[in-house]
Amino acid sequence: MTAEREDPALTEAVSKTARRFAAAHEGDAAAWDRAGAIPAPVLAQLDELGLWSLAFDDGSGEVRLPRGARDAVVEVLAEVSASLAVAVAAHACLCLAAGVTGPGDGGARVDVERSATPPVAAHLLFAHALVAQPAGAGCWAVRGESEPVVGLLAGDWVVAAVPCADRAGDHREVLRFRVGASDLVEAPSLLGLRALGRRALSLSAPVEAAAAARSGDDDAVSTLAAAIPYGLEALGAVGLGIAEASLARASVYARERRQFGAPIVAFGGVRAMLDATAEALERCRAARAAGAPPVRWALDALAMSVQAADRALQVHGGMGYTTEVPIERFLRDAVTTEALARRLAGYIAMP
Repeated sequence: MTAEREDPALTEAVSKTARRFAAAHEGDAAAWDRAGAIPAPVLAQLDELGLWSLAFDDGSGEVRLPRGARDAVVEVLAEVSASLAVAVAAHACLCLAAGVTGPGDGGARVDVERSATPPVAAHLLFAHALVAQPAGAGCWAVRGESEPVVGLLAGDWVVAAVPCADRAGDHREVLRFRVGASDLVEAPSLLGLRALGRRALSLSAPVEAAAAARSGDDDAVSTLAAAIPYGLEALGAVGLGIAEASLARASVYARERRQFGAPIVAFGGVRAMLDATAEALERCRAARAAGAPPVRWALDALAMSVQAADRALQVHGGMGYTTEVPIERFLRDAVTTEALARRLAGYIAMP
């Protein structure tokens, strides 16, 4: 990833815009999770605000936001809905990757238009359940599995880096598969990120597949490779947002909940958990600001977000397990996002 010039004033401006959007939709995430989708009017509002593609028009054309501004927006959105933040992050980082590699001219042209919906956008980078196994010369049998695989949609093809085994041993290969609407089925029940409404590819018969790197689909392959670091970094920002929201909720509850005539924040164990979360959150932010590689700080941030949500649940006690407060959702989303990031990190040095 190349260094980007940061603009503190721009970052502050887009952060304020994201916070106004977040305030308008506070408490909506539970309904989005139940529906398995983010409403179209919400997406339209994001697009109008420039938060969908994380770009702005400076009068001379559309300009992508620098990393600091992108991360700030994703982090704020994650405080409202991790599903929404992941959808925006997936779409934005693919737009970035396409800009880095240049638009394609062939059949595998990468479609990253604004019209992509969150389920599609999230599926582009964080494709669910693709495992390919040899089924004869030039054919691969594709079956659904529980682990996500990095891939992107290119017209009626999916280009994915899939684990496979042959005479060369276990390795990953970039392949392209022709898919239709009938091949997209409901994904297995998800622990978190439920508002994405993700789909799994389920092909019951062997399909023709070509090794993309050997069939001239250089645009799709290079975009996929370029999107991975951006995606990992964006997921790290999602983790920071989940941790921030968990800490904020736990802090308010600890001040309001009273036991033995005193707010529970007065008890050493509760205060120690809140302080530990705050310190860990600042360490992760400092590592990002210091330029630590995404594969390091992002995974640390996501592991920290799981711990932050778990501590928030402990502070809330039995209330934390109910849907009346969002703590149980924070924990589910943190665990799911961390799993996605660890899978994504495995493709940084794809053999």
